[in-house]
Amino acid sequence: MISFRSSLLFLLTAGLLLACQPSTSDEDTQEINAQETADESTSIENDTSSEEEDETPQPQTVAERIAEIKALYAKIQSSPNQNKDCTNKSKTVINYDIIEEGFPMTNKAKSCQLEENLSYEQVELNGYEWGETTSFYYHEGKRFFVFTNGGAEGCGYEYRVYYNPEGEIIRMLMSQNECDGREVSAPFEVTKEDQKQEIIRSITYAEKELKELLSAKSDEK
Repeated sequence: MISFRSSLLFLLTAGLLLACQPSTSDEDTQEINAQETADESTSIENDTSSEEEDETPQPQTVAERIAEIKALYAKIQSSPNQNKDCTNKSKTVINYDIIEEGFPMTNKAKSCQLEENLSYEQVELNGYEWGETTSFYYHEGKRFFVFTNGGAEGCGYEYRVYYNPEGEIIRMLMSQNECDGREVSAPFEVTKEDQKQEIIRSITYAEKELKELLSAKSDEK
C-alpha cells in the first residue's frame, strides 16, 4: 500500500517535470505558422515555374516546317481562285544577235492574291533555245517556297527552295537530267556551296526580272 509520503513525493516530482517543459508563446506560434506559409508558397512557385517551363513552345524542326510548307503549297495549287485575282504583264523584245531578221522573245510575269492570306508570283523568261519559269509562294506576305523549272536545248533542271518563317533558307533540292532531253531525276538535296550560290543567283535574277515586268508597261494587263 502506497504511503502518504510516497504519494506526496510523486506529485512533487510530476510538478517539477511539467514546470521544466518549454512553453510556446503566441509570438513563437505566429513565427512557426508564417514559416510554414512561406514554405508552402515557395513550393507552389516552384511547381508553377516547372509547369511554365514545360509549356514553353519548342522550336519548329526542319521536317515540321517543310510539312507546313507542303500544306500551304497544296492549298494554293487547289484553290479555285488561283487565276482570278491576278495582275498579268508581258514584254516582247527582239534580239538581233542570233539571226539578222531578229528573234522575238516574250517574257511574262503575274502576281495573284488568294484566300487565307496566300499569294504567289511567277515569272517566265525566254531566250533562244532556252526558257525558265520561277514561282514565288507567300503566306501572310512572307515567302515560304520557290520553285524553278527550266531547260536549254536538251538540258533540264528544277530547283526547290524552302524558307523558315524568318525568311531564311532551310533546304534546297535540285533535279536535273543528263542533257539528253529526258525527264529530270528525282530531287536531291544540294549540299555543295557553289551549287547553292548558283541557285540563289538564279532566283535573285528571276525576282529582279519579275519586279521590273510587274512595274513596267507591258503588252498584257
